[in-house]
Amino acid sequence: MTVPTRLPTGLNVVETVRAAGYLLNEGGTPILTSAMGHNFVKAYAQNAACPGASDATVVLHVVKGAAGTIRTFVAGCTSVCVGDSTISVDLKKDGVSILSAAISLSVSQSNYDQVSATISSTSVAAGDVLTVVVTVSEGTGTLGTGLFAEMVLDEDYSA
Repeated sequence: MTVPTRLPTGLNVVETVRAAGYLLNEGGTPILTSAMGHNFVKAYAQNAACPGASDATVVLHVVKGAAGTIRTFVAGCTSVCVGDSTISVDLKKDGVSILSAAISLSVSQSNYDQVSATISSTSVAAGDVLTVVVTVSEGTGTLGTGLFAEMVLDEDYSA
């Protein structure tokens, strides 16, 4: 438990103050924590020192709030593919893709480019499991290295 700080004089708070389990806004009206939302930025990355990207299915997030919205999903490589090699990056909710099409990374990108996905189903609910699925096709070229993906998600408050 933290020790309260006592101020002998007045205090002017420009932003917000946490007091007795709820926040006070500028007008002094309580804002209950149950009315607060949470913004998450979840990232997945493969080791850039490895010889190339590899197939993977990884849990990125388990939804805890009653409801939420996926805002963005991007992927890229620190060193891009060479030749006809490609890397496919998909975002799935409970095992089903929620993208219009998986992100395809190839020689057409530059190092560190963030390729945005078109999300066909942005809604999530408590208990949904969001996974990143990586599928590689080496072809006659070289797979990119340093694969990364990032999702931005807003969730309702959950106790």
